[in-house]
Amino acid sequence: MDSSKCRTLHIAIVGAGIGGLICAIACRRMNKNLKATVFERAAEVLPLGAGIHIPPNAGRVLAYLDLLDKVKEEAGGYQLDHFTLRRYEDGQILAAKPVKERVGREYGAEWM
Repeated sequence: MDSSKCRTLHIAIVGAGIGGLICAIACRRMNKNLKATVFERAAEVLPLGAGIHIPPNAGRVLAYLDLLDKVKEEAGGYQLDHFTLRRYEDGQILAAKPVKERVGREYGAEWM
């Protein structure tokens, strides 16, 4: 079906975090007849928090949307060397594994 003859669909995205904003970008790029409005409770969008991790699946989405290099550049991204999961109560290591070379090979994208 010719998408230029389709009616415009207007969707609401709640939350202007990384997921909400990427969803809005993807919707717009995939279908010009799709209008997305992002709703955010905060008065302004600020860089908050200690940082985020971008696992391979999210990295592939960012790469597909040609946003991965921009995110790396703007956020000062780096590739994760290893991953350690600890119990909150006492810091006991529950799982630890190297991820740098393995993740790219197994999942087709790096973990940042």
